[in-house]
Amino acid sequence: VLPALLGHDHPMRYLVLFQNDAEARPTGGFIGSIGIVDIEKGNVRKIYMPTGGSYDVQGALRVNYRSPEPLQYVNPRFEFHDANWWPDFPTSARKLLALWDNAQEPTVDGVIAVNASFFERLLTIVGPVEMPAYGKRIDAENFFFETQKAVELEYDRKANTPKKFLRDLATVVIEKLGVSGNAALLPIALAFLDAIPERDIQAYLIDPALQQKVVGARLSGAFMPLAPSEDALRIVRTNIGGGKTDHVVRDTVTHTTTIADDGSIEDQVTITRVHNGKRGALFQGARSRDFLRVYVPKGATLIRADGFSLPTRAREIPPEEYRDDPDLAYFRTGAIDPEQRVQVTTEGDRTFFGGWVEVNPGEIKTIALTYRLPFSFTKERVATYRLR
Repeated sequence: VLPALLGHDHPMRYLVLFQNDAEARPTGGFIGSIGIVDIEKGNVRKIYMPTGGSYDVQGALRVNYRSPEPLQYVNPRFEFHDANWWPDFPTSARKLLALWDNAQEPTVDGVIAVNASFFERLLTIVGPVEMPAYGKRIDAENFFFETQKAVELEYDRKANTPKKFLRDLATVVIEKLGVSGNAALLPIALAFLDAIPERDIQAYLIDPALQQKVVGARLSGAFMPLAPSEDALRIVRTNIGGGKTDHVVRDTVTHTTTIADDGSIEDQVTITRVHNGKRGALFQGARSRDFLRVYVPKGATLIRADGFSLPTRAREIPPEEYRDDPDLAYFRTGAIDPEQRVQVTTEGDRTFFGGWVEVNPGEIKTIALTYRLPFSFTKERVATYRLR
């Protein structure tokens, strides 16, 4: 797949999303910085990264859409930087491209998402990077902390260019990779291969034939269709106003399946969240505020939900003139159980149970779900249980 992606036959232009996985979003992390990258025959011909990051798109949107209701606690309008709302990357990529077009930005051939953790892997290969203009020396160990300081605290407020540091850093790292020679090729390839199953790199191509190659290479980040009578579990975190806390919040998940004598199947999922941050610490000492979705086979029936909470901040109601986003219609039809504080919604070939989880530094919270699968095993229909 790489020759096609790297412009072997003709030049390719990509919208590149730099996702901050310390602020978890469904496709990996919050989209703080973006870039336009032109590639031809394996060479990077041009990189453009707006110094205002993804927020530069915000002011150019011509049509206003209502955001998903959980996001309305921070943004009543569906913003570009929030559009990776779907854990299925092709779905989020298409929405990002629609808003990109809404803002009359230049046409691209596809979308590539890169998590900050992959950038750390690259720094372990190229070694420390000197940034004399900023008085910094960036390596894999201090990358997250120093970058966050540069883009959130130390940037030129008058010029309002918070993402300029990332642009300059990316340029230096790419240049350093380019002169590393053959010795770096194998480490880079291994870092790339390691990143694929972790979804630290995902790609979506507008050309259907190229997209099929991306899917075949497991780069698509897509929800793969479930086989009949196949169980599934995907836990999706969306940090909404919870700071950069996801590097210090740890989840322990227990999944138990019980097949009754009559062949019916019940699952119990327990998610224990531990906030290891210190109260008041820079970036990671805030309250973790998360809209948690647990994706299971379509048609699963919720029996019980424990541990979800109500959001502690006020929701911003979108103005009446904002339009409903047709791609979010499914979300608005979901049933909400006020007693269990959980939403039950169908999305594609999955059902998800969604609710709020807020954890303070030093706290532990547990979410427990019990649900019945939409299929069963019988004497006439013997099957092998499989969980994806």
